[in-house]
Amino acid sequence: MKKVFIVNPKSGKGKANMYGEKISELFPDAVIHVTEHVGHATEIVKNYIKDEINADELAFFAVGGDGTFNEVVNGVDNKNFPVCHIPAGSGNDFLRTFGTYTVDQMISSIDTMKKVEIDCAMLNGRKYANVASCGFDAKVVVNAIKFKRIPLIPASLSYYIAILYTLLSYKCTNVKIVVDGEVIEGKKLLIIAANGRYYGGGFLCAPEADQNDEKLDFYIVKKVSRFTILRLFPKLIKGQHTKLPIVQFIRTKKCTITSDKPFAINADGETMIENHADFEILPHGLTILLPN
Repeated sequence: MKKVFIVNPKSGKGKANMYGEKISELFPDAVIHVTEHVGHATEIVKNYIKDEINADELAFFAVGGDGTFNEVVNGVDNKNFPVCHIPAGSGNDFLRTFGTYTVDQMISSIDTMKKVEIDCAMLNGRKYANVASCGFDAKVVVNAIKFKRIPLIPASLSYYIAILYTLLSYKCTNVKIVVDGEVIEGKKLLIIAANGRYYGGGFLCAPEADQNDEKLDFYIVKKVSRFTILRLFPKLIKGQHTKLPIVQFIRTKKCTITSDKPFAINADGETMIENHADFEILPHGLTILLPN
């Protein structure tokens, strides 16, 4: 099988680039690409797929964080082309649902990996494999990206600093949520649309999410005080938020969220500002590689 490694040199504050050099030594026949701009990983994958017909002869390895893996996933039009995440970023949440894997463990097992079909999700026509969210926590991700660029701030702390920073300025947005014929309206703190279980560098946001149940797990959190937000996030880390009275849980295949004002959206570390979010599950829409 032809191995194509796509390395984001900025992931993990340069850590991914170091592992790219190690991969080059271990797999001299592999092809290694280093991304140069946002969206480059998607372009690389698409260029290969348009020329390759047999999916059994080609596999893509994203060396970086969840954002890099997200770009690779969006380059794969056919679920038969396997993709693998080498977790060299700061969050690396996608793999947590399947187990605790280090970069070295993933690299050492590349030649014996197994193919696993999982569900994939769509947000406004773009794929995501793990978790998307709207509102406060998406704005936290936007701010966390800024803090990660500051050399003196460890990447592992950037998300927590961003929570406190966002807490001081965030205003809840009035939204309309349409799901399974039901309409839910009002000001919401955040909305999670989960295929996987973890986000934010280890927050167990969707403890019962199953990437083979052909549905997304939605957690809708009502507008609350800043003090309550501070009490919510420690519970979110441990997955203890699901039964709180301020949290509504829905498991479904499709959901639409709209607002008169643009709101922050995050999908696997990739952020955007929109006034609508259309979510949909793609049953068994992605093939990934995992250690045996």
